[in-house]
Amino acid sequence: MKRSFAQLVHTLSYGDAISSETLTIDRLLGKSGYSSKIFCLHAHPKVEKFCSNISEFRSDEFTDILLHYSLGSPLNKVFSDFNSGRRIFLFHNLTPAAWFSSYNRRVYDDLVLGLEELPKVASKADLVLSDSEFNRGELAAVGIGNSEVLDFPFDSDKWNIEGNVGIKGILAGSGKKNFLHVGRLAPNKCIEDIIKSFYFYYHKINSKSHLWLIGSDTDCEIYSLELRNLVGELRLKDGVSFVGAVSDEELKAYYEISDIYLCMSEHEGFCVPLLEAMYFGTPVVAFNSSAIPTTLGPAGVLVENKSPSLVAELFEEILDNDCLREDLVRSGREQVGQFSLDRFEKSLFSLLLEDQRGQKSKVAK
Repeated sequence: MKRSFAQLVHTLSYGDAISSETLTIDRLLGKSGYSSKIFCLHAHPKVEKFCSNISEFRSDEFTDILLHYSLGSPLNKVFSDFNSGRRIFLFHNLTPAAWFSSYNRRVYDDLVLGLEELPKVASKADLVLSDSEFNRGELAAVGIGNSEVLDFPFDSDKWNIEGNVGIKGILAGSGKKNFLHVGRLAPNKCIEDIIKSFYFYYHKINSKSHLWLIGSDTDCEIYSLELRNLVGELRLKDGVSFVGAVSDEELKAYYEISDIYLCMSEHEGFCVPLLEAMYFGTPVVAFNSSAIPTTLGPAGVLVENKSPSLVAELFEEILDNDCLREDLVRSGREQVGQFSLDRFEKSLFSLLLEDQRGQKSKVAK
């Protein structure tokens, strides 16, 4: 019997971590001769050709179902009700709902429901996976102890594209130090702390600098407005740009030209932009929280104190100290190698080709 896989993901987006992993798994399964299909509730126009709406799902067409779990979703019931084969549960973390209590009630409710449903849905699985040790710890905290880590894949082939020439020209020709953050404008990412640190660098150390904030504010519009108001209050309108969502070609250009990547987030299940920044040789300064230390490894600079003046002085040290900068670039690129696509592929198939008893499956491709 030929194995066939259905992946369930609430929203298949363009460029976000969960969607990228979903598409990578689909591609690797197809390359290895397995039947594979992605089902979702919502899809970004740029990737909708790679998936089908969940209304088209037929359980008897698949031997395996893989749920990407990150919130309360109707897909959780589809997964729980599947009885035609093996159920695989991949946990991508749940942002604590409290971060959204003042900004978006729907997101808040989805996260609360996701946490409530987590033990029950995971208990239906024949195989439980998480994409970081931090996330495995989150599972253990709610009583789910029998899980495996499938580290997030970093697919360097994604970046075999030309960075946007116009953006590279503007940034490179400005003569400024460029600071970068990539990710949704979400409250758990504490982007206000990035802005406050940049305030000290811009006003007290070097005004020939610019902070680029890349990412959508969908579902976080109130938080986004607060950030924009803060930029105005701190007299940073000429020094900070809210870029919004960008294409991969545009994002590559920002990575290639940026001098420092900043992350002050207080909750991350993995944080893929850290790997992307290190891949492009951009030194990383990040707050020591959640999964960030594991993803960053020995590369980058972890800070325990968010004091804006101290962090701004750290920026200057990195930019002025060639030896330090070169060491951060070297160690960063070594760290990215720990998450190579080859490693992911081996781990993925090692896990997927084991049956419920932990023995190698005898099901043929």
